[in-house]
Amino acid sequence: MNMRLMKAVMLLGCGLAVASDAQAQTPQSQPVQTRFATNLAENHDRGVFGRVAAGGGYASRWNNQLGLNGATVGQGAAFNWQLALGWLPATQLAVHVTQWGNLGGNTGAFGFGPGVTYWLGPDSPWYLSASLGPVAVDEVFDQWAVGGEAEIGLLAWIADHAQLGVTFFVGGDALDLDGDTRRLDSWRTGLRATASFE
Repeated sequence: MNMRLMKAVMLLGCGLAVASDAQAQTPQSQPVQTRFATNLAENHDRGVFGRVAAGGGYASRWNNQLGLNGATVGQGAAFNWQLALGWLPATQLAVHVTQWGNLGGNTGAFGFGPGVTYWLGPDSPWYLSASLGPVAVDEVFDQWAVGGEAEIGLLAWIADHAQLGVTFFVGGDALDLDGDTRRLDSWRTGLRATASFE
């Protein structure tokens, strides 16, 4: 009788241990600090998020100050970049703080603000992203406007939690945010080499 009772207790203990381990592996219960050691490799799931991108493209800026509407003040090839850091509150969705900018053709811009990134599937290589915020513009960044960027990216997994690929983006800025009556609007587009970690 004692042997049967001991066997029953041992089987029950093993069953509880297996169930507990299975529960720990689910994304819903997985703590952020231990997610990299479990089953979330190559998956856009909860956890930290970061992106670094740099590339080239075309930018154009024109003067919308009263009396100078439409006068181009700079255009041409431009170097551009983006940095983003945040987290994934849900599968396929990241919220982040973004810093973006470009230099070249007298069309400099330095912007920052909140952003959001959405992947088209749990392990999809495609994503959409947008950011919006204040932008310092002009050659010496002495004017302020409101601007942002939107992009579509194609990334491939190069490690369990890192991707590398290319991004196509469009962006721009407008309005006289600093109220000095000088308004320099712009638009830009291009391609960036992009790396992200999750």
